[in-house]
Amino acid sequence: MTAAGIDLLMAQREAEAGMHDTCVIGFETHSTVLDEATGEYPLVISTPVYEGACQVMNAGGTARVVAGGQVEADQGTLLKLPVKAVGVRTDMIVRILTAGFDPDLPGTIYRVLGPAKKTYAATRRFRVEEKV
Repeated sequence: MTAAGIDLLMAQREAEAGMHDTCVIGFETHSTVLDEATGEYPLVISTPVYEGACQVMNAGGTARVVAGGQVEADQGTLLKLPVKAVGVRTDMIVRILTAGFDPDLPGTIYRVLGPAKKTYAATRRFRVEEKV
């Protein structure tokens, strides 16, 4: 293996070690059992393609001018996964299971908007939006 390959493997391991959240990712279905408390059929993730370490982060964003000349920030959200997380596709659902530092994050559900692909990647990054 080349020095560059070794450096990349080390960067991938370091990036995964910094992921303090866990998630499960797959396609969205709904339970056939009614939740009496909410009166709804809860969302479930069928046939998960990935379950494990992840990190949710702001994607930075863009600003746009809206009515009245006010500037509105449009911040996106990124989901970082280890490079070994394969099979994640657009429109899959992400459920955050645990969070190392944000007690409001577990239970949050996101929809995958698309990947940000890169040849020499230390992580896989996906643009996501929160399902409300």
